[in-house]
Amino acid sequence: MHFKDFLEMNPDLSRKILSERLKELEQKGIIEKRVINSSPVQTEYHLTVKGEKLNRIIYEFFMFAAETTENPSEEFNLQLKEELKDLFQV
Repeated sequence: MHFKDFLEMNPDLSRKILSERLKELEQKGIIEKRVINSSPVQTEYHLTVKGEKLNRIIYEFFMFAAETTENPSEEFNLQLKEELKDLFQV
């Protein structure tokens, strides 16, 4: 995912805060930063093995919540599960 993609997904997030958080995640070994030598230079971020494991845990947590929380309809629950799969790319 590119830096600009994060900004587009989170329009209220400042570039400075996003940059700080991405650096923290990189230092903790959750994401890896790749600089692409192009014009202009682009930066991509990818989950590490550790990040993939964490992503799976968070996904399972949200799925558990979706399955155990009383929702207005089964249709809502199914839609939520599909959106979570897309979000967490599982």
